[in-house]
Amino acid sequence: MQNAIVKTKRAEKPELPAFDEPTSLEIAESNIAYLGCNMAEHAYLIGRNLIWVKAQLKHGGFRKWIDEKVWFGNSTAAKFMRFAKKCKQQKYLLPYQDKSNVQNLHISNKPIEIKTGQYRTIIIDPPWPYGTQYDEDTRRVGSPYPEMTVEAIAATKFPFADDCILWLWTTHRFLPVSFELLESWGFDYKATLVWNKQKMGIGVWLRMQCEFCLLASKGNPVWKTTDTRDFISERGRQHSRKPEAFYKLVLKTCPEPIGEAFSRQKRKEIEIICGDESEKFSVE
Repeated sequence: MQNAIVKTKRAEKPELPAFDEPTSLEIAESNIAYLGCNMAEHAYLIGRNLIWVKAQLKHGGFRKWIDEKVWFGNSTAAKFMRFAKKCKQQKYLLPYQDKSNVQNLHISNKPIEIKTGQYRTIIIDPPWPYGTQYDEDTRRVGSPYPEMTVEAIAATKFPFADDCILWLWTTHRFLPVSFELLESWGFDYKATLVWNKQKMGIGVWLRMQCEFCLLASKGNPVWKTTDTRDFISERGRQHSRKPEAFYKLVLKTCPEPIGEAFSRQKRKEIEIICGDESEKFSVE
């Protein structure tokens, strides 16, 4: 079957297959399961063919080949290939689900449990409630992790010291509410650090290339330097992963102890306050 060449004239209009209505829910379930096996087999074979094609073409040629030669786009091709690789690794045919790479949407309305203590510097990268499904191929606006409502984020009792510096990561969409959060937590806004990701992103009005980190303080915290700029230019990496230049900046300018909320990578100099994915990324 893999080596078969099937030629179909574009003018052909294949007839619809016969459909016998099931007589019970159990029969419908059985029919769907049977058809699903066929769909999984086809998806696996398409994926294996795509993997072979990509290996034959020069760098950059695969995307063009997909655009010109097949009936689906590059994101669908990537899903077929991932599915085929997973099946090959497991050594059996997995169930095929078109949304297998999309995490279930979940937005929590409860404050998160926080590690006790007092931190003179805190970094917060909230799981903002985009309310959309994340897909690494087709929709990267959403979060690939459970989100929180703004009310839940605001109600979370972060362990701020009386004299404290706060770094609050945000995006265009959540800039207005970010300033409200600073005020509700008793912080005074000082400046905005702009991160240029060096690559055009998504967007309707403007294509987003920058992310923002609001700098705020309460009390009288120590600020170690006077020559730190409000701009970082470092290529973006995985979704939600922050630039290494940012952490170097924080260590250079801010007092210890330093804590990070919703951390996705462990660091010797920074304590993890909360977050279920603290080992998501490894230190390079």
